[in-house]
Amino acid sequence: MCAMQEWIGQLKDGVIRGLFASNRTVSLAEVQLAGQPLNAGDIVRVQSVQASTEVTCVAAAGSSLATVYQELAERSLDPCHPQQCEQEAQRWLETPGFDAKDLQDLTHLPFVTIDNADSRDLDQALFIDRDTTDQLRVYYALADASYYVRPGSALFDEAVARAVTYYVPGLAVPMLPRALSEDLVSLNPDVPRRALVFTITVGVTGDAIKTEVCRALIRSRAKLAYDAVQEFYDAEAQSRRTGKGNQHGYAAAEYTDSLLNLQRVGQCRIQHAQQRDVVDYQRHEPRIVFNKQQTSFAIELRRRSDCEKYNEQVSLLCNMEGARLLEDLHHHKHSVLQSIFRVHSPPLQERLSELRHSIAQLCDAHELTDEWRWQPAQPLADYLSSLPAADPVPDVPRTGLQNADLRRAIERMILLTNRASFFSDEPGPHHALGVKSYARFSSPMREIAGIFTHKELLEALQLEPASDSGADEQLQQAIVNAANAAKRLQKELDNEFHLKAIDSYFHNDLSLPLADRPVRTAVIMGMRGGRMYAAVHGFGTDVKVYLDDLGQHFNTRYQVDGVRVVPKQAAAPVFKIGDRINLQLQRYDAGNRRFVLLPVT
Repeated sequence: MCAMQEWIGQLKDGVIRGLFASNRTVSLAEVQLAGQPLNAGDIVRVQSVQASTEVTCVAAAGSSLATVYQELAERSLDPCHPQQCEQEAQRWLETPGFDAKDLQDLTHLPFVTIDNADSRDLDQALFIDRDTTDQLRVYYALADASYYVRPGSALFDEAVARAVTYYVPGLAVPMLPRALSEDLVSLNPDVPRRALVFTITVGVTGDAIKTEVCRALIRSRAKLAYDAVQEFYDAEAQSRRTGKGNQHGYAAAEYTDSLLNLQRVGQCRIQHAQQRDVVDYQRHEPRIVFNKQQTSFAIELRRRSDCEKYNEQVSLLCNMEGARLLEDLHHHKHSVLQSIFRVHSPPLQERLSELRHSIAQLCDAHELTDEWRWQPAQPLADYLSSLPAADPVPDVPRTGLQNADLRRAIERMILLTNRASFFSDEPGPHHALGVKSYARFSSPMREIAGIFTHKELLEALQLEPASDSGADEQLQQAIVNAANAAKRLQKELDNEFHLKAIDSYFHNDLSLPLADRPVRTAVIMGMRGGRMYAAVHGFGTDVKVYLDDLGQHFNTRYQVDGVRVVPKQAAAPVFKIGDRINLQLQRYDAGNRRFVLLPVT
């Protein structure tokens, strides 16, 4: 056995130097190139097996992807794993444990995975059938990462150090070596795989009636993508309207009924969430991408399909039931458990009072009808779902007050009342989901917390020998700390690349004379401290307009007054949440890394 050694470096002066480990170097003359000749500044992957070393360019010098690698290097987020981890992964490839006697054979069930088309680390697979009483039985298979990543191993230690898989534009930094996360542990189609399977019986109203857990051997039938499954659902709906048969390729598959049952479960669970007063936000999801030339960053907005929402509901159900099982086993069987929960505390009452006051101010400022007012004793979820929700016409600038703009601004107000979620060694409520406890079972290859909760549940169910309680308690705290730190680091990365997208968006404006710079339509979404937040038409994130800049421009002092920004001098304009304004870039403030944008007529 000889595991491959892999590292990332950058070419300079004929020498490749480690980007994440500065002590690694190799001369270009000593290696074999895979592909085109290299240029100075290129980011490369160096792969060595015994005496052979091969180099592949992974990011051209000056490209956006090269910038991504540099940002990862600044934070020591290495896409490659230590050699000892790769060696352990190689040993598991040779002894995958598919013949273990404790595995239930579920290879006869037509599981499928549903994910993004480009996903390669497939954590979950599902099969759903329906009995004669109309109850739905959900088989939810989770990659059995805890079997391969065990405490005391190099794989486990490295997974704790990383805590999660980090996602950045153009690539992912995996928590586990790709030999596991994209091969042996991933629930790839047409191959046997170990899985932790939740079997959940769901009633006609969406309630979880019964949940069982086992370790099993499964064989996924297909790797499906969200878009394709949504097309199947749309074709099925069209078929029912017209009476003509569904011609989609999934309509005569082994898993056709399972996909239709997923739709039923998803719809039931969405209704169940509404009964739990879960707020349903109508947001578009921003995603940082590269431009066509791969030289700058952009923000792409997308609305999640119904298929994604249905799939999410099954994942949430599994995590809720997993948390419930952990609590039940701990309290009723007196099991020694070191569980990890995801806690989301409800908003402070003071913040909710401020929210109610701000919504009332917004209604008064725009003379809105009562349908926009949050009525006393009305649940927040009911209030938001009752608001007019006409979507804006895409790519068409509009004038005047728009329902969609107001709703988006109110959603933003509600979001700002929420507190951040966190990992905890104690169960607690998850306010956003409307449940008393929640745990992360569904991402065992992407979160160390998932591997640990799998291990603890298996031990409590006596499906795995119990480990030392004292050692587990230390691990539990280390994992909680690492998971919370990783959550903050992922947010830092997201913010950094959002800033880079804003830089790219306004970059060309600076090269133009002020009179020739474009004027962009925007809607004021909110205000806080010394700035307003505005959503620019056609751009995927809010930009900031600073009150100090407004004051200099209009020769007066501005301050926030509820949902308005008001001047000291009455002759200057007032700005309200929901207002449309025209913004033009004035200059770039390099010292504070911000663009100075001002309203123009």
